[in-house]
Amino acid sequence: MSSSSSSSSSSFSSSSSSSSSSSLSSSSSSSSSGAAAVYTRTQTDALPADDTNLPTNFTAQDYIDVATDDEVYVVQDTVYPDYAIFLFKGRNAEGPAPVTISWNGKAFIAPSSYPVSLEVYNQITTSWENLQTNSTADSDTEFDLSGIIGTSWEDYYDGDNYISCRVYQPTV
Repeated sequence: MSSSSSSSSSSFSSSSSSSSSSSLSSSSSSSSSGAAAVYTRTQTDALPADDTNLPTNFTAQDYIDVATDDEVYVVQDTVYPDYAIFLFKGRNAEGPAPVTISWNGKAFIAPSSYPVSLEVYNQITTSWENLQTNSTADSDTEFDLSGIIGTSWEDYYDGDNYISCRVYQPTV
């Protein structure tokens, strides 16, 4: 049985940001007034189909650890053949708007062996859409993932003006 872990940080800019880790490791921040964030994480044998919160909530210390890109991470371990997953939800109190989503982190198993992906949840199609995947980074090396939702951005916000993104690494 092999294990994997990763760390990360992510941010939403329009009016919020976030981060995570999963053996993956992560860190994140929120950067706008009226912005709220909900970060969760887990290890699981299958990727969740929707954006329901994951079983493990970030602690107050986890939120502090991912608030800035300072090489302090939240780690999500996983064991073969599972997925290490971080789910980040950011709220724009002013309502839906175009958004840039950024994640910074590292994986303890090289993405060149098991790629790390950043996805955003489309509330209309009820499906996850890939923004970017890294399949070249070495293990335990910091890298970035990002994407821009510049068109049809209303499709990605729920009724409470939250947008959901996740970062995950399979070991399957």
